[in-house]
Amino acid sequence: MIADCNIPGADPTSVIEQYEPFLKTIAKKYTYVLNKSGAVGFDDLIQVGRIAIIDAQKRYEPDKGAFITFLAYRVRAAMQRTLGFNCKGEAPKQLVYLDAPISDESEDTLGDTVADLAAPTVDENITESETKREISEQVREALNRMKSEKQREVITRIYIDGQERTAAAADMGMKYSPLCALERAGKRSLHRDEQLKQFVIGEIPFFTVGVMQFNCTWTSATEKTVIWRDKHIFHNDDDMDEELT
Repeated sequence: MIADCNIPGADPTSVIEQYEPFLKTIAKKYTYVLNKSGAVGFDDLIQVGRIAIIDAQKRYEPDKGAFITFLAYRVRAAMQRTLGFNCKGEAPKQLVYLDAPISDESEDTLGDTVADLAAPTVDENITESETKREISEQVREALNRMKSEKQREVITRIYIDGQERTAAAADMGMKYSPLCALERAGKRSLHRDEQLKQFVIGEIPFFTVGVMQFNCTWTSATEKTVIWRDKHIFHNDDDMDEELT
């Protein structure tokens, strides 16, 4: 058990369990590399990711931005080093066993050398962009799982398509207030989605201000359906869900 976790209120073991789906999402993107090599398996990458979570908890500084962005950077860096990516984040052209010695005279393995060369890993801006895209994909999948078609349509119009609420209400043939009620109910539904819980701990999102400031990209509106603070979560009107489905 790690005692010096810098994430307020976060139990390290619980965080590892909670971020397991996130690790798998990242690891799946390297399947094309895994299929060409018998040296590293999918489970190996997951284990590398777990270790990266522990390391990220030790190193994370809250004033530096969102934890999820920092974590994704560390996880990708660790996985890429394991797979033998070069320092620019490029996949290896020829995959060989990482535990193979460089030469008969040297005890150093290829894995040791790759780890040293790959230390800088990929650019953080690219990593953040990939992280946002992964979040967007998770949200879209969660929308498809929503039981209420009306709630799904409202969330999609406002947060995916970027439509103004007044225009959305007019297009759907309803008044402004009922539309806002559907929006709130839809947010609650997303907040309860099991797959999206990997991005939340203790009911407080890791993203907070860090990711919400990305308001100029195509994923920003989508992220806001997942990344909101307590003031955006309505707990007292759950009874409205049945009326709005």
